[in-house]
Amino acid sequence: TPLKVSFSAVIDGVRREWFWRGDSTGNSGDSAGGGRTLAEGTAVVVRKYADFQADLLHTTVSGRLTGAPNRPVRALATPRVKPTRATDLRGMDEPGCANVFAEDTTDAEGDYVLRFLPRSSTPSRSWMVGYEDSGASRAGFIGASGTQWSSCAAVLKYTATAADDDLIDVASTPTVNATVGAGERRIRVYSSSPARLAAQDTYTSLRHYVPGTRILDAPVVTATHASTSGYSGFTGLRPGKYWVERGRRVQCSAWYPSIYKDNYAYHQGDRANERWKTVNGAKYEYWTSVLNGFPREGRTPPRGYKGWMYRDACRTVGTGDYELVNVMNVSDDDVRMSTAKGATISGRVTRTGGRTNKEMMVSVYSTGGILVMRSAYTGSSGTFVIRGLPSGNYRIGVNLDSWRGIGRTFSGTKTKRVTAGKSYSVGTLKFSG
Repeated sequence: TPLKVSFSAVIDGVRREWFWRGDSTGNSGDSAGGGRTLAEGTAVVVRKYADFQADLLHTTVSGRLTGAPNRPVRALATPRVKPTRATDLRGMDEPGCANVFAEDTTDAEGDYVLRFLPRSSTPSRSWMVGYEDSGASRAGFIGASGTQWSSCAAVLKYTATAADDDLIDVASTPTVNATVGAGERRIRVYSSSPARLAAQDTYTSLRHYVPGTRILDAPVVTATHASTSGYSGFTGLRPGKYWVERGRRVQCSAWYPSIYKDNYAYHQGDRANERWKTVNGAKYEYWTSVLNGFPREGRTPPRGYKGWMYRDACRTVGTGDYELVNVMNVSDDDVRMSTAKGATISGRVTRTGGRTNKEMMVSVYSTGGILVMRSAYTGSSGTFVIRGLPSGNYRIGVNLDSWRGIGRTFSGTKTKRVTAGKSYSVGTLKFSG
């Protein structure tokens, strides 16, 4: 029967375990290191009158991160058996890239030691050292060259081959030093857009580039609103590739004036913990409301409104824009972006039995990984207008936030293809509930 061998040890009070890799015949005893998962281990077969030899080889990576005291540090290795399922790729410690084998915290001088790492009998480049954020200093990954990369994928030079990656060989006991903050990059973004922008049109975000990953699924590094002149700046970046986006938030939440004094109709079940999403008049009822952006001094609702609701609405005018920027070989990069006026989708929501159709959320979204969600909520007569749509095909959803406990099923137009700059109607969207 095939078996697999694991080795474990308690290091600084933490148990570490990995699965042995090596000669499947057991004749040479050579070690090919180890893997974090059972699938990565070598299957061994123990036969009668024939011992199987699985030699344990392990090593230590140590060094100093100058300028980074008391910082969490990790030893990561790329998988020896690359997962193929999306769920497995997302489940890795560093999604789609590497797993953690050891952890430590730098001392007052920045020194660290990462122990009990599986070692190969022959050279094996598959390792990197990662460190976490601390204050204004961003996280990073260190390769064999001592370069501080922006991401795990950047250490691999965004390829699946070992031709030019910056991975560390642990056939010996390597020392990995770095001065945190050295070699930082900057991206400056200058944007032009249509007049009378909404707040979300000025939102500029920075994402890591990850091969094989849709843009809107890539991790966000940082984000900010552009200045009135359209400028956004990102500093302290490590070498790597980044997606720069403007006006392309996947989801937006903010306080909007409401004709209702509260949202308690939503809490007929077990959702009472969300009552903070309402403000009756100008005075907040729950401290959580303040923590989520409602001003402590309060504000009076506009004429015709009774209070405020915290809604997942993305109000925009422009289509947004995105661009891939490579700061691996340069210190600074200037990005010029232009946001066109988006398409408009309008319509009306109705309900049977005299039930209210006011302030119901209508959203349009695409699953293509490029386009973004846009939202609006209905007015006093149930009509809505959604702006800022890039060209493309969109799905329509009603009441996706279900803030008043109403279902999501409706009859009417379910999808709509639009061209930026043009206006479209989806007619009446009818609820039976």
